[in-house]
Amino acid sequence: MPRPRCGLITRPEIDSRGVGLIGHSEGGMIAPIAAVDDETVAFIVPLAGPGTNLIQLLQSQRRLTGLALGVSEEELTRAAPLLADVFAAIASASSTADAQRRVRAMLTPAALEILGTPEAAMEMLVQQIATEWFRYFLQYDPAVVFSRIAVPVPAINGSLDRQVPADENLAAIAAALAHNPNVTIRKLEGLNHLLQRATTGALGEYADLAETISPAALRLVSEWILARFGRNGRA
Repeated sequence: MPRPRCGLITRPEIDSRGVGLIGHSEGGMIAPIAAVDDETVAFIVPLAGPGTNLIQLLQSQRRLTGLALGVSEEELTRAAPLLADVFAAIASASSTADAQRRVRAMLTPAALEILGTPEAAMEMLVQQIATEWFRYFLQYDPAVVFSRIAVPVPAINGSLDRQVPADENLAAIAAALAHNPNVTIRKLEGLNHLLQRATTGALGEYADLAETISPAALRLVSEWILARFGRNGRA
């Protein structure tokens, strides 16, 4: 990965010792990867980033988003073991072609019925999930990367996040960063995955909210950075 900050650290008006990375959601995976690869990263700020393994994350995400859409607990519970097996097959495949072969073999008519997917849509589903990117995504373990992070970290999420559930992911990040003395873990009440003030946190609510991001979230991040890397602070 190219050094992510090289443009900023060459500018004379910027203190190169205090430039870090902020990443939201999947960016909350990328920021720690970049920090491990680049020793000049001063801090990382994962916003609504994953902390659990990605198969667990997808299962939790599917349950919460499904319940918000009115899918019954029984239906979701019935599909969970099948999905776990499909995800594991993709993650352990030797190539994208191998992943596609495995998924096709697993998506029998009975399996498609459990997933609520029409048989005519089976191949489209295979092409959507058995991809090179998704194989990497499923293999990624945030805990392994966070365990190598020594720079300051504030991990922030909203209590209404239905895509990266706050409690389990913040707890996993905290556990992986237990070796790091400069870690802040914050769950902000009433914020969704996009860190908007929300009512339900459902995905369908995003577009109805006028707020782009909560001022409280922005304030928390800026105050945290200034306290450690501003003129009067140095981590």
